[in-house]
Amino acid sequence: MARKAKSSVDATPSAGNAVAVKSGKGGALTSGDAPRPIVVVLGMHRSGTSLCSHILSMLGVDMADEVGVNLGNDAGHWERWEIVAFQDEILNLLDRGYSTHQHDFPLPGAWWAEPKVRDVQARIENFLTEKMKTNALFGFKDPRTARLLPLWLQIFRNLNLAPKFILCLRAPSQIARSLQRRDGLDPAAGEYRALNYLVDCFRYIPHHDVCVVDYEEWFENYSDNLHGLMYFLHIEWDQSEADLGVAVSSIVNRDLRHTEERLGIARQPLVRSFHNLASALRKDSSRRGEIDRFVNQFVAFQQLLQPFEHAQRQLGAASREREQALADALAVRAELVAALQARATASHLHEQTQSEALAARDGELEAVRAEHAAATERSARSEAKLAALEAEAQAHAAASQQRERELNESLAARDGELEAVRAEHAAVAERLARSEAKLAAHEAEAQAYAAASQQRERALNEGLAARDSEFEAARAEHAAVAERLAQSETKLAALEAEAQASATASQDRERALNEVLAARAKLEAELGAARADLAAAEALLTEKKTRRAALEATLAADGAAGQQREQALTATLAARHAEIEAARAALLDAERREQGLRASSEAAREGLEAQIRTLRGQLVDAEAAHAKLKANQRGQGDWGAILPRKNSLRQLERKLITSGLFDADWYKSEYKDVADSGRSPAAHYLEDGYLRGYRPNPLFNTHWYLERYEDVRRSGENPVLHYLTHGYREGRDPGPDFQTDFYLESNADVRNKDTNPLVHYLRHGRHEGRLPVRPA
Repeated sequence: MARKAKSSVDATPSAGNAVAVKSGKGGALTSGDAPRPIVVVLGMHRSGTSLCSHILSMLGVDMADEVGVNLGNDAGHWERWEIVAFQDEILNLLDRGYSTHQHDFPLPGAWWAEPKVRDVQARIENFLTEKMKTNALFGFKDPRTARLLPLWLQIFRNLNLAPKFILCLRAPSQIARSLQRRDGLDPAAGEYRALNYLVDCFRYIPHHDVCVVDYEEWFENYSDNLHGLMYFLHIEWDQSEADLGVAVSSIVNRDLRHTEERLGIARQPLVRSFHNLASALRKDSSRRGEIDRFVNQFVAFQQLLQPFEHAQRQLGAASREREQALADALAVRAELVAALQARATASHLHEQTQSEALAARDGELEAVRAEHAAATERSARSEAKLAALEAEAQAHAAASQQRERELNESLAARDGELEAVRAEHAAVAERLARSEAKLAAHEAEAQAYAAASQQRERALNEGLAARDSEFEAARAEHAAVAERLAQSETKLAALEAEAQASATASQDRERALNEVLAARAKLEAELGAARADLAAAEALLTEKKTRRAALEATLAADGAAGQQREQALTATLAARHAEIEAARAALLDAERREQGLRASSEAAREGLEAQIRTLRGQLVDAEAAHAKLKANQRGQGDWGAILPRKNSLRQLERKLITSGLFDADWYKSEYKDVADSGRSPAAHYLEDGYLRGYRPNPLFNTHWYLERYEDVRRSGENPVLHYLTHGYREGRDPGPDFQTDFYLESNADVRNKDTNPLVHYLRHGRHEGRLPVRPA
């Protein structure tokens, strides 16, 4: 679509109403070449200046480098952010910032002569000189221009430029309503501000050409506004009239009109009458005289506001004193936070030392468990040997029964022989008497042997009774161990309750941890005692096995009586073995209790670690908030790290939204308090959200970024803006879920274009299946 500036001024308006108002004085103000035209869009905020700038860009005027969508302008601002920044800087130097209460007061006399203002003027002239190197028709739009027109007229004269002013009008009541929704400005103050801007427009350009366009007519019948602009700027359209209508219709979106018919023109008669005068000027240029008289009277009226301005300045000084007091309080708080951080660090080091001690204790416990496993294995081998002995005893009993059967068979055979030898009885009677004598002697011997056997059995029983007493003592000692374990569990529960009750004090948490460790050491001592009990029980078992071997030898010699005693001893050993198994089960139960105690200790330690992590997070947020406050006091806030000049929150919002790193819809759905704050999501994040760890998008972890990069946290700079301008170039990651260096290494197209990798991933990469992190 080709467009060009017309070389002559003989074009006539295509609409019925003339919209260009000209005076007889104008043209070049310096000698030499003819002045070069420059388009300047004037008008109050929310009066359609962005829409007008968009239309002018469509017609071929170079009006903006960035569109600047959102922040109340869904179709874009269509202004030059550099000029906006220059003008904000001047207004702030004059204590008339747009967002301050002093903005509506008159500017100081001869304000343009201030050296600091002159410095900004020089930078503006350099900017325009650089931007206007081409022959394209150049222009800009910023509502603040109306307040600073004396300076701009000097700039135009110095650069040999002929300004072509376009004034955008809109009903003051509609402007006030829109300002209330966007900035929270009272409607009455909004109407007065609209009047103030409009008066300044006519006050400073009485001898320049002005083209007046009405906001509502863009939606009702845009033809008058459109052709009036083309006639005023000598622009001709190279395509058809139908194509021109299609282009304008695509820009003029009725859904973005936001006009409330019930509001009327204005609440204040003075505001209403002056707006009517300015609107009438579009059809009747003779009304310019009435406008000039009104402007002169209003300027005189503004002089009456000086006492109120002085009172407002005093209130501002008092407010600054309060802010200083708040800053001092925050400094004290920062010192306290630093002390708390140092204490938390010491606590962390102490906790780390205790953790290492716990790890050493765990190693010792594993060694004890290994010893216990070995003892269990030895006990199993002993049980196997005992089973073998029992099998051998059973075999011995079976052999005895076999010998008894054989003896009975022999006796049966001898009965037959007895009848044969009865005849010899008389002959052997003498031998029988001698045999009986010998038998009596043998019986005496047997009785003596039986007495000796009984004595040995009594001694054995006494030894068993002594061992039983020792075992009962061991069982009592084990019961004492179990009782001490129960007391330890009670103490641990008390310690846990105390730890929970003193979660806000780091020293109390350390003391609770030390007490838990002491209880653990005491438990380990008790476990050592239990192990000693087990060793004693095993020694007792070994001794019993030794005695059993001796008893088996005695039983082998004593025959049937010995078998009976062996069976009794086997039963006794079985009972003692059952008791040993019960002791072993009790020991295992003690170990399980010890494991439960250890788990409770671990849970307490994890709770303390979670509290320490929470405190660390609060320290990070407090340090970031303090750094932001200090940076703002020095005039080196978020925007100061990006541009070498001070700018308003509104500019930061624009930068954040156009960056591609802020997802407003996601932010509102993720953090429900944003809707109740009455601010836009971007403003909420810049002022409060990032100090609470809120994320601007799912992949940028604000809290992680501030905690990982201490220089950013201490600089007072917003983490997202830092990553946008510096962080990704330095290879910093926005969070654990996105690796900057990996993404640039894996995607040469992103690296070669010098594009912010996270912005590319959010806009394109994730939809194209690109990986945000290195595969594991």
